[in-house]
Amino acid sequence: MKKDKTTDRAEALIIHALHSAKIRKAAIGLVSAGIVFCTILLLPPVQDVLVSFVNPLSLSLPYVCLVILIFALCCLFSGNIAVFLENTKNSGLIAVTTGAVLILALGFISVFSYQYGWQWLDSDHSSEMILGKLLSKENVLVSKNWLYSTEIRLVYQTIFTMPLFKLFGHYENWALIRSLNILLNNLVFILSYMFLMKQVKIQTKWILISSFFLITPLSMEYWDIVTFGGYYIFFIAQFFCCLALFITLTCHDNTPKKTTVFFVLFTISSFLLGIQGIRSMFAFYVPLLIACMYMRLHKKVFLLFLGGYGFIACCAGYAVNSLLHFRYSFGFQMYQDARIDNLFANFIPKLSRNLAYLAGFFGLSDGSPVLSAQGLFSVAALIGTFVLLWIVFGILRKVRLQNDAKETEQGQQLIPVFFAVSVIFNIFIFVVTTYSIAERYFIPFMIFYIPLAAILFEYAEKTYSHLKRAVIVCAILLFIIGQSCLNFQNMVTRDFNTIRKGYIQYLLDNDLNFGFATHWNANVTTELTNGGIEIAGLDPRLSSGTGTNQLRIFGSLNPVKFFDPFYHNGESFLLLTHTEWNLVKKDSLFSGKKPDYTDDYFIIFRYPSAEIIYSGLLKI
Repeated sequence: MKKDKTTDRAEALIIHALHSAKIRKAAIGLVSAGIVFCTILLLPPVQDVLVSFVNPLSLSLPYVCLVILIFALCCLFSGNIAVFLENTKNSGLIAVTTGAVLILALGFISVFSYQYGWQWLDSDHSSEMILGKLLSKENVLVSKNWLYSTEIRLVYQTIFTMPLFKLFGHYENWALIRSLNILLNNLVFILSYMFLMKQVKIQTKWILISSFFLITPLSMEYWDIVTFGGYYIFFIAQFFCCLALFITLTCHDNTPKKTTVFFVLFTISSFLLGIQGIRSMFAFYVPLLIACMYMRLHKKVFLLFLGGYGFIACCAGYAVNSLLHFRYSFGFQMYQDARIDNLFANFIPKLSRNLAYLAGFFGLSDGSPVLSAQGLFSVAALIGTFVLLWIVFGILRKVRLQNDAKETEQGQQLIPVFFAVSVIFNIFIFVVTTYSIAERYFIPFMIFYIPLAAILFEYAEKTYSHLKRAVIVCAILLFIIGQSCLNFQNMVTRDFNTIRKGYIQYLLDNDLNFGFATHWNANVTTELTNGGIEIAGLDPRLSSGTGTNQLRIFGSLNPVKFFDPFYHNGESFLLLTHTEWNLVKKDSLFSGKKPDYTDDYFIIFRYPSAEIIYSGLLKI
């Protein structure tokens, strides 16, 4: 209570000060002048001049100052902003404007990916394109002629990649197909989110504003895995739709027909998610069931029944997934090797690593200089993570007290509970098991911060003064937009593939259209040549110098046909990096053999046929 009184007193003093015309005008003038000054400092000609006088790392600091000053300006005009947003006459204008900007943002991401995407493509990205082309030829959703790596791709971005290859494949422009695929993926992503938030009874303006968060790259990992890569988009979109159906079914004002239709859709969706792998169970259904148990403590009986039913339907789907594993025996992981970890030795290190991954979702960048834009936004991401958790647990306490909440508010209660349970449960799984955890595994449940933010915006509008609302809404918006702009700027300079131009040109000039390379140099080459050069991916452990130094076909993300020594007739090649060459050159099979092509990064050996490479070099 003391903290609340102190906060209210400070807020009253600020509002009182801003009521003074002189103080308000002076503050607006100073902030506006600061914005103009920081903008001038960020202009390229000015930056070029300053680089000889100051530390280059400090050149990005005006960007941070600019974001802070814009935040201050929003607070100064918080009353005007509140009046505009709350005026029902402006609802249509706000919806049309934000909707138009959202469409422009989708177009920008697609064009940006088309122009710069080739620079940061890797073989994991390119594997999805090769799979899409294979499926378009076979006219199937799942192929036994592809070596899947993790989950089986059932409801996946290949739903769009397949027809796009049929429509535009003859243009031999894979960058165009990828950019259109990104556009359609993110459109599905946004529509599924809007469907969820409509069932949660959030106002349209907050739905549209928070929709931007789905396509803004808070971190490079999020951009690679979701916005650009599209790996998790359909998983998350299905989660959104399932939760929307779940929330709608818990409302007793539905017609019998609507209830039946939604129940059938919920059953089918839960079953399909189970078929696609255990990730659905851990990221969504187990946390949902636990959240329903928590809500059951507050006399919400039907929630528990429906949560248990969804879990059972998902388990049934996972049983089918296990059977499919026998048909696609080369493929996806079953996680049967996971074990309970040595908690005495690893509990604290793994827990701290998982907490760092939480902040990493919001853009925490390890190793960034603190006195730089990247460093300061990383600090903000770290602080924001703990503030988010504090807000969520604060909401949980309120849920415990509000047993008589309206059914229309039940979704707004469930999402914070579900989010908190998802974070706790998945971190628990990541800590106690031996399975290797990557930062991207946090995305499917951390993404629920976005509906949580929309609920917070709605709650703030109904509860707080205009100054508090401005602080909350503008702080979140400016952090996300600022972080995203910083990452877009970094992506323009991110370039992994210019070094490939030399060997690609050599292969094209010599009509070498089939060969072998380690995974990270294989599929990416196929996409960069618009499918003109096929490369069988070899075990990527050779690239890192770990594991065996023997050359063998990689058992994931390859067409099955690459295991056939007689698949290709004619001259073939072996592409290696200099590091890989140093690992294998002592093999007697390379004795006296000189590269046919070499540059600073890669070497190429040519062979009369692929069968010679299979029989002489590969360990199958």
